[in-house]
Amino acid sequence: MVCPDERVMLDLVAGRIPAQAIALRDHLDSCDSCRDVVAALSSSVEPTPASVQPGSRIGRYVIVDELGRGAMATVYRARDPELDREVALKLVHFRDGGTSAERLLREARAMAKLTHPNVTRIYDVGTEGDAVFLAMELVAGMDLARWLRDSHTWREVVAVFAAAADGLAAAHRQLLIHRDFKPANVLVGDDGRVLVSDFGLVHTPSEADRELAAGQVADDVLLTRTGAIVGTPAYMAPELLATAAAADELSDQFSFAVALFEGLYGVRPFVGDDLQALRANVLAGRIRVLPADRDVPGWLHQLVLRGLGPRERRFASMAALAGALRADPRRRRRLIGAFAGVALVAATAVAGASKLAAKEAVDPCAAGDDKIAASWSPLKAIELRVGFAKSGVPFAADAYTATAARLDRFRTDWAAGYRAACQASRAGVQSGDLLDRRMQCLDSRRHELDALLGVLAAPDRSTIAHAPETADALSRVADCGNTVALGTLMPPPAGVDAGAIDKVKAGIARVHVLRNSPNPKHVIEEADQVLADAKKLGYAPVLAEANVASAIVHMVANQTKEANQAVEDAVVAAEAGRDFYTKAHALAVGMELAYNTGDFTGAVNRDRLARAALSAIGGNEKLEADLESVLGWIAARQEDESAAEKHLRRALELRIHALGAQDLTTARAYENLGTALGNRDLAAALGEYEKGLAIERAQLGGKHPAVAQTLGNVAIIQSSLGKQTEAIATAKEALAILEGSMPVNHPAVAFATLQLAGVYHQAHDYEHALSYQRKAVERYEAAVGPDHADLGRALTNLAATLAELERYDEMVPVARRALAIQEKAFGANSPGTATIRNNLATALAGVGKNDEALEQFQLALALREKAYGKDDPRLLSTLLGISAVHQARKAWREQIAILERAMTFEPKAKAPRDKSLIAKAAFELAMVQRAHGNKQRAKPLAERALAMYRELDRADDAAAVEKFLRG
Repeated sequence: MVCPDERVMLDLVAGRIPAQAIALRDHLDSCDSCRDVVAALSSSVEPTPASVQPGSRIGRYVIVDELGRGAMATVYRARDPELDREVALKLVHFRDGGTSAERLLREARAMAKLTHPNVTRIYDVGTEGDAVFLAMELVAGMDLARWLRDSHTWREVVAVFAAAADGLAAAHRQLLIHRDFKPANVLVGDDGRVLVSDFGLVHTPSEADRELAAGQVADDVLLTRTGAIVGTPAYMAPELLATAAAADELSDQFSFAVALFEGLYGVRPFVGDDLQALRANVLAGRIRVLPADRDVPGWLHQLVLRGLGPRERRFASMAALAGALRADPRRRRRLIGAFAGVALVAATAVAGASKLAAKEAVDPCAAGDDKIAASWSPLKAIELRVGFAKSGVPFAADAYTATAARLDRFRTDWAAGYRAACQASRAGVQSGDLLDRRMQCLDSRRHELDALLGVLAAPDRSTIAHAPETADALSRVADCGNTVALGTLMPPPAGVDAGAIDKVKAGIARVHVLRNSPNPKHVIEEADQVLADAKKLGYAPVLAEANVASAIVHMVANQTKEANQAVEDAVVAAEAGRDFYTKAHALAVGMELAYNTGDFTGAVNRDRLARAALSAIGGNEKLEADLESVLGWIAARQEDESAAEKHLRRALELRIHALGAQDLTTARAYENLGTALGNRDLAAALGEYEKGLAIERAQLGGKHPAVAQTLGNVAIIQSSLGKQTEAIATAKEALAILEGSMPVNHPAVAFATLQLAGVYHQAHDYEHALSYQRKAVERYEAAVGPDHADLGRALTNLAATLAELERYDEMVPVARRALAIQEKAFGANSPGTATIRNNLATALAGVGKNDEALEQFQLALALREKAYGKDDPRLLSTLLGISAVHQARKAWREQIAILERAMTFEPKAKAPRDKSLIAKAAFELAMVQRAHGNKQRAKPLAERALAMYRELDRADDAAAVEKFLRG
């Protein structure tokens, strides 16, 4: 007897099969593995209590009846009284403590991350006593194992498995591994939908690694149990059967191929009456002799064998496998033959078409493939690649690859969204009106794609640089499946032409695509025209969308007043049109505008309103990530580092869930988090930046300007950590990328030059720093003109390096010019002016003009006290400058007083730079105290300075203090 299915085992444990059943009894007597399985099931799965009867409540859910039992759970039909809908309620009781319960909760979290037409939705999760429950989408139908028992053609089997492959691919894009794919874990709905379900073993790769490391059980009998460590052995990949390797996308693909083989041939590919025999056959790749009664084409058989092969032979992804399943080469050959013979068969074309239609029914829900192909197809991809190549931009090839990958994914998602909307309508589970709304939403997404492709058709350097990011910013197709959000929309007024709505929406899509254009004036003109057209249309939801687009382009152009007005108008129109998504989107834009102007209270209020709007449509992770990001920026500005990290980590998590772990927006989220961590944990900040950089390198290649920008920031953090050699190499790489891909006098090249100079300055290599700073000044002046604030910043840095080299005569005119630019750009009283006055004062003191120097230092101190308060560490550099002037003027009492004030800032000095300035103040105070005979006060001050220098690993400064103490 072959080892029984786990459900038979569970029925035996639960008492639903008499133990005296002869065949099963004999098998248990002779099979140690199955006896251990029965023992394991008996110890881990608690029988469902008798109290769970129709009418009972679990959480807020009312039990209707039992739907079925599996190895780990009982599933009930239940009613949700709050939302007035039926759900499938999965209930599990455990005897083994919290470990299995935690795994099931992990299942809920993993599935909740997925919104895809071919993945079962999970609505809610909770606990009831010692049990865990999950409220899931109730799908009328059967599992794939049951469906396969009936007779189906190979085409029907392929269609179902291709849909399941789409679901697995969606999970993999979120870095989620199923780990137990098999026919029993796929649902085939009565409405024709195919949904991957029962992600009970889902983990991210890191979670799987931890679990396997904790329980390396490749030879353990628990491998025969569903739900134990790595899945069901009959469907397990050889790498999992052989070792305790972590499951991944390729092992899921192997499981899928086993199931597909079973679906096509009616048997599994590997023979084995027990675990040891099965494993031996799988590891050896010994596939059974094929049944003779199955008509499976050769190309399909080869596809299955590829999925069952070694890891290096399998498909690159489940998405690639799904595409191969749908690419029937025989169908392509038929089409080629039909076109080649068109002249010969013209007279009988109608009759031939009728016979073909009668022979092979056309899938009415497959029309989406052709619709989206009209926008993005292999031919369009070739045209795009040629256009990028002709540009001569050095990073064009990498930018094309990244952009095309995103457009391919968009096409796949769009076709799947179309199919899902069509199938739901044909199954009678949605109204014709809702179908229209879903299709209109999909058309809007396609308009965005068309607009993007129109812009990319004549690409320049800026267009190519932004192409992957703009493709990432295309509106999510998945949102067109949010029937709650679509269902709340006000219908168009009578007499409003659908074509007119479509035209305005196409204009809105184009504005969104153009928002990063180097010609903001032109984009604003387009946005204004689209807004005028939307007003004439008189349909509130479209007017709201047009206002949001207008708000965004005005915000990008720094036209805050106009942007805020558009936000307010968008909120009013969205409220009138019951468009809660667009209302939330408008408020998210308004929140960023409020942050940009320092109105943090206004930003938080808009956040609350946006979340209220999102709650009405079941949430939207992409928009929620935007809200969390702004809250993180606000917390960082308010120096609430813990809150900043919390919000930015949440934003990162939401972006990964909504957009994928390899999305460029996810890379920016890592970098935002790194920036927030930089004030208190530079090592952690560097780690987050390196994660973002890894994504950008993988997506954009090694020559893209965005990669160089991130490298520059990484170099600054490395330098702050004292990793000067690494920092210089990183900053040089950033500059080399930009010099090779941009005009030499581009502002980005000038900025990278300035960053490299700063890294050299931090390494105390002032001659190299000076050389690159002079070059940065030249490049900025050529790029932005003689009065630009960026040039002022470069001059300020140049002055600081000249100060270190004590070249004060050269420093004075540089600092004066920097100050003039700063005052013209930001006004005489801006806080940034204080830094430049500090530099000028230092230069003046260096050439002996102490009275003028003291005047400049005091002006700088007043500016900083007004901006930051009188006890902020940001005053320290100015206080030490004043001390130096007093020393030069031999005003020692004034010097002692100013240094004593500086020492009072020590409790607030957290950053390394501030601690260094406190140590300098302590040492200078010690020297002046000893010079005036107060050795008792001088010694503890010097010892304090020495301890701080040692903590900061400032060896040269520490040595100077040690020499002082010895004297």
